[in-house]
Amino acid sequence: MTNTIFIFFCGYLLGLFFPDFDFYFIETLGHRSIIFHSILLPLIFLFFSKKENLYIKIYISGMFYGIAAHLIADIFPLIWNENTFIKLPKDLIVLSKYSSFLWLSLNSIIGFIISLNYLKKFDKFFFYFNKFEIIGFLSSLIYITLHASNYIKVIIVLLVINSLIKIYHSKNN
Repeated sequence: MTNTIFIFFCGYLLGLFFPDFDFYFIETLGHRSIIFHSILLPLIFLFFSKKENLYIKIYISGMFYGIAAHLIADIFPLIWNENTFIKLPKDLIVLSKYSSFLWLSLNSIIGFIISLNYLKKFDKFFFYFNKFEIIGFLSSLIYITLHASNYIKVIIVLLVINSLIKIYHSKNN
């Protein structure tokens, strides 16, 4: 049990900080790169991974949960400007406020769906939630409170998205 929690949390931390890896490529990609502020690269990892391995499933779940939490926080900056818009490499194209909002929202929702879809197979630990969902949610609350500009809005969206996905899963089981 402890190993699986550690594996989930490692995946979660990678996912949480993954979108900001674009700082290492600031000259070529710029910040808020469409490559890193999305689930595109993790989807490639998912495609090539051995999904039948329990530990890989748990790691992937954590990674997508972390990315989704980060992207939700990015949806609500204090002010939308060129620094908060999603960009293609070398700033060839800078998405508008609404396109950036849509991009971040869709990637976040899909990230949560992928994560929670993998996690639905685990035993419920507390009410309708398993231990990984609880750890992901509580860790996200801490991250959002410390790093999000409008953390109340972000927490509400996090609650709503997770609840809707859980309701959908409960009706389709």
